[in-house]
Amino acid sequence: MMNRAVRARIAARLVAALLLVLPLTGCWDIKTVQDVNYFTGLGIDYVDSKYVVYIQQLDFSSIAKSDSGGNGDKTSSSLIGHASGDSFSDAILELYKSVQQTVFWGHLSTIVLSERLLKSDTIVEIFDSLLRSPEIRMTPWIFGTKEKIGDIFNTYAFFHMSPYNTLLYAPISSFRQQSVITPMRIYEFSKELREPGATVLLPSLTITNKAWREEEKPEHKLELNGYYALYNEKYVDSFTLEQVQGLKWMTSDTSMSRLTLKQSGKPLATLQIGKPKPRISIAGGSGTSPRLIFSVRLKAEVLELWQEATESELEKAANEKVRGEILASYRQGLNNKADLFNIEHRLYRDHYGQWTQQAHGSHIEWLQATVPDIRVDVQINDTGVFKLNRKLSPNR
Repeated sequence: MMNRAVRARIAARLVAALLLVLPLTGCWDIKTVQDVNYFTGLGIDYVDSKYVVYIQQLDFSSIAKSDSGGNGDKTSSSLIGHASGDSFSDAILELYKSVQQTVFWGHLSTIVLSERLLKSDTIVEIFDSLLRSPEIRMTPWIFGTKEKIGDIFNTYAFFHMSPYNTLLYAPISSFRQQSVITPMRIYEFSKELREPGATVLLPSLTITNKAWREEEKPEHKLELNGYYALYNEKYVDSFTLEQVQGLKWMTSDTSMSRLTLKQSGKPLATLQIGKPKPRISIAGGSGTSPRLIFSVRLKAEVLELWQEATESELEKAANEKVRGEILASYRQGLNNKADLFNIEHRLYRDHYGQWTQQAHGSHIEWLQATVPDIRVDVQINDTGVFKLNRKLSPNR
């Protein structure tokens, strides 16, 4: 027979063990990965005065398989859903009617806006609704497009890899090795959209079938082909890749880009340029037209040399080429009523009094009368394994 002291100790231990077990009951209703629908891509269109939303759901088991080296299944790696409504929220609720499980927005990684939506001047209303959700982060990439959004979401990566390996979800990888169109995240877009005097440059996404083939069949791949310009929360115009070549030289995010030089209409050299140090200055007293000074320092290395040239000759040719591209993009923007280099916003920030006199309400007129002083300094740091004065053939 146990005495009272022993029984009391045993009872105390049982109670302590029970107290340790009870908190674990809070995890009994946790949902596993397969019990949740993860919305990873969002597309928004505007057709016949109705909002059309497209949702992409990725199969995470397929992603794991492709990321570990296996071939993903092109037909089952993602699902595309769409629905329409009188508002963005109505369209989402319509889509929810056919959703089979709990929806989670926390993995939303990319947003695609149609050109029709951009031209509808309802962007602010869309983002007011979208960003009120506590689940949606401020880090998804954002694009505009002329293509059908369903086709964008159905464009796959190389070797049947996950869509996470495409420009749609990972544009920064491509940008680092060929910096032309700067990717944009949603927090940058929503901030710049509301900034006084700011012109927002939204990357334009398209589909090409000209570059790659698989077993003699054209492969459809995503490509960044320009920008959409928005000012004062409204659509201004679109710009092709060729029209904005000068922007990359005045963008500090540019990590690598190539510059082809010519002499007498023939190739001279190809330079690789990265990490520019740009600056835009606005000078001039109150009541006078502002004077614009564009200055940029660039480091370069020689990738190809087609004709013999000295280092100073290549630097001079590069200075002229970069200066010409910057001026061409500046003028192209003004011709299309867009301030591509965001001069007005800089004026608003640094010279508010001048902004109220010169730019407010007429942001293009005063710029059209201003020709920027463009100062370019290209310095060649590396000529490769060959010297610049090498002979091109044994007979020379």
